[in-house]
Amino acid sequence: MKKTLILFFIVFTPLFFFSQKKNPDTIYIQFDYTKDRHHEKKNEINFFEICIDNKRYVHFQYGTSKTKTIKSFDNKVMNRTNLSAFIKNDSGEKNVKYIIVKKLKNNYNLYDADHIFRTIRD
Repeated sequence: MKKTLILFFIVFTPLFFFSQKKNPDTIYIQFDYTKDRHHEKKNEINFFEICIDNKRYVHFQYGTSKTKTIKSFDNKVMNRTNLSAFIKNDSGEKNVKYIIVKKLKNNYNLYDADHIFRTIRD
């Protein structure tokens, strides 16, 4: 009995201490002032309508959360063709974090969009 208990702790203890939560995949989407729309009102649920395929819009909500402002942005932005294919195969079970990048003068605003509220409008 004692050997079984010791063996149990030796086998399962590393699983508890060294297991890590999987970080979500992060997709950066560049806001296009000519095609996309940003609906923003104080104390309301705010959202973006991102145009993909030149006629289809994807609705990204970010609620009333604050935005992050940075001076330089060096991360890779997903193009609209790849975004369209990714969203077509996306599901609620995937751990994906969407960030909308909007350039204002010399700064970049990062909006953490929630994929749970996403709807597609044709």
